[in-house]
Amino acid sequence: MTSYYPPGAFSFSVWIDGAAGVDAGFAEVSGLSSEWEVVELREGGVPAAHQVPGRIKVGPLSMSRGLMLAPSPLFAWCTEVLESTLSKPITPRDITVALLGPEGLPLIAWNVVRAWPMRWTIDPFKADQSAVAMEKIEFACSEVTRTVVTPLPRGGLAAHAG
Repeated sequence: MTSYYPPGAFSFSVWIDGAAGVDAGFAEVSGLSSEWEVVELREGGVPAAHQVPGRIKVGPLSMSRGLMLAPSPLFAWCTEVLESTLSKPITPRDITVALLGPEGLPLIAWNVVRAWPMRWTIDPFKADQSAVAMEKIEFACSEVTRTVVTPLPRGGLAAHAG
């Protein structure tokens, strides 16, 4: 078994509701995070406080890419949610981000559960620079889980929570 420790952070794939394609080409992904809120409990007469777990906070997931000009499923979903009057429910989707190894196979995958677009921004346009127009989409989400993917003989993959 080959070890890829530490893996490079430059080769990754994104799937939205299990589908790759034109909407999966991102230059940067950040916000894959999960943390406990810490609640302090004080007892009468005791100067020190007990620190106990509260709620789990996740994300937001942020993804950047070159500005897309053509309509796409992601564009339609973001428009539907961000221009909504909330007259109909927001449709959350699962997003998977996989870090790829040297052979292009997933090493680790993060599943972002019940995500929905909460912010869509365009980087500033600057006449004095020759840069690609970039858009950034931020997603609120309910949960982030991590799965370590282990390559098996003959090109198969086995996944286990990690």
